[in-house]
Amino acid sequence: MLCYREMHKEDLVKWEELAKSEFLEEDFCSASYLCNKWRKIKGWILMTPDKEWIRCCFVDSYFHKYNPEGIHFLEYCTFPKFRGQGYAKYLVKLQFDYAAGVKKSACINPGNDASIAVLTKYGFRAVAPRKSWMVYLCDADYYPSELKDLELEQVS
Repeated sequence: MLCYREMHKEDLVKWEELAKSEFLEEDFCSASYLCNKWRKIKGWILMTPDKEWIRCCFVDSYFHKYNPEGIHFLEYCTFPKFRGQGYAKYLVKLQFDYAAGVKKSACINPGNDASIAVLTKYGFRAVAPRKSWMVYLCDADYYPSELKDLELEQVS
């Protein structure tokens, strides 16, 4: 069974180390960026049973003019050796669980077809450009039925 745990501030160095070698710098949040906003950020790590990191995600509750009272899906990524195996839905489930009852938003690079596919599959719709990203929104009361019964084991 897949397991997950909350990300801790101390994990951000490892996060950046893993992400820097796999993603374009403009496509992930650096450890310093996340540390500066940590009070309003929550993150999770999806892991194999032997605790290897499969993917990570973050949400933030900072004010965003396109979603002022909602939760922003700040980042999620799957490390390359685990891509294409259906893991995205597990962390999206954690994000939806955390953001239950509030409007959800995300900003995605228009060239990031994988992220666009995942979010549109789970109810997000493109609404407006912002800088070099497109803003996506999802209604507060929407929860994808496919995610409801997914099982994950929380570990410490």
